[in-house]
Amino acid sequence: MAQPSDEITFVHNYPGLFLEEAVRHENFSMSRRHYHESVELYFLLEGERFYFVEQDTYRLSSHMAMLVGRNRIHKTSMTGANPYHKRFLLQFDPQLYSPVLESVGLPSWDKIEEKYGAVASFADEDWDVICRLIEHSKQLSSSPATQDSPLIRLHSLELLALFLKNRSSCKSMGYKNADGDLMVQTGMYQIVHEVARYLQQHCTEKVSLDELADLFYVSRSYLTRIFRSVTGFTITEYLTYLRIQKAQFLLSSTSFTITDIAELTGFGNVTYFERVFRSTTGSTPRAYRRNHNI
Repeated sequence: MAQPSDEITFVHNYPGLFLEEAVRHENFSMSRRHYHESVELYFLLEGERFYFVEQDTYRLSSHMAMLVGRNRIHKTSMTGANPYHKRFLLQFDPQLYSPVLESVGLPSWDKIEEKYGAVASFADEDWDVICRLIEHSKQLSSSPATQDSPLIRLHSLELLALFLKNRSSCKSMGYKNADGDLMVQTGMYQIVHEVARYLQQHCTEKVSLDELADLFYVSRSYLTRIFRSVTGFTITEYLTYLRIQKAQFLLSSTSFTITDIAELTGFGNVTYFERVFRSTTGSTPRAYRRNHNI
């Protein structure tokens, strides 16, 4: 079992499941590019945080949780002068956990990500259950005799089920219909939201940073600074990520050639496309297509 650091108070890996708790008293902001192929379930146990996902920024506080789907850009940052917060997260490997979801009657990962991804808030009764499940999982993991207990996996599914239940009653907080009290829609967060949405709609085109700044009536330097601050990406990195996402979709769902896909996604040069695709995903386009049944 890995030894916790000063801030990471608990961490454990299981086949298909990663658990981690962190308590932070100083300013902490995820500054690096952050997305992964696991599904993340994030419980904010104490304090407040901004949580950016794809293009939207949410304000989370205790009694709230966020579900982030596969390969979605996300980043947390502090909301004000007090940086203190405590959070617990789970990361599920969808491939290993898919049969488990089916066996206990939960929706598929595709449906969970599409229908339930975003914020859920919890009444005291459910929140007490969540805290007990988390504490019991930590206790089991801390003992060599129970580190691989099936109860830990069961608790992870119970936490997921509680999230889905509460998310069902909070659909107005979703990505497309977020509650105004949770989504941050002012200042630089609104600008970044609009810029990110524009890039999503125009990711295959040539996008000039100067033209982008003019379009949103801000200076180039200000746009560059706030976009990196909120998302953890430069605008060029974010645009590349969107193009790679589109390429992955085309590779897994069409019979277009690699050259065609390089052109359709805005990379143009196939050699450049293959190099960027491999550095971003760890796989060549051809290997990715083979692994996704095309």
